Amino acid sequence: MDISYLVFLVIVVTLIVISAFLIIIRKLVKGNEIEILNESQINWEETKCPRCHVPMESGYSMAGRGVIWRERSAKKPGTFSTIASVLENTMSINMPPALNISWRCKSCKLIVLDNSKMVKVKNA
Repeated sequence: MDISYLVFLVIVVTLIVISAFLIIIRKLVKGNEIEILNESQINWEETKCPRCHVPMESGYSMAGRGVIWRERSAKKPGTFSTIASVLENTMSINMPPALNISWRCKSCKLIVLDNSKMVKVKNA
């Protein structure tokens, strides 16, 4: 077999695998609820830390590839289970990415993330 034919086959197979991967990711994030809001439209309800009960600081979080969460009794997330295990409304492939409203406790190092929707904040 000619080496150029093998290189061609490798390129074609690679493109097919990448395309399939992108289709899977698109289907996963298609159900995300994204709202485009002004800063003043966001409901920054006061949230107290569940550990120390001090008011938490409000802000935004970007989860990157999404938040992976499983119950304690379930199999722990691993390298190959991450994409299918992403919590809804935590993975954004948009540019710029959508964000999650969140709160953090500086003293306890605890973050509370709202994954009921993602937001894009309009510049004033």
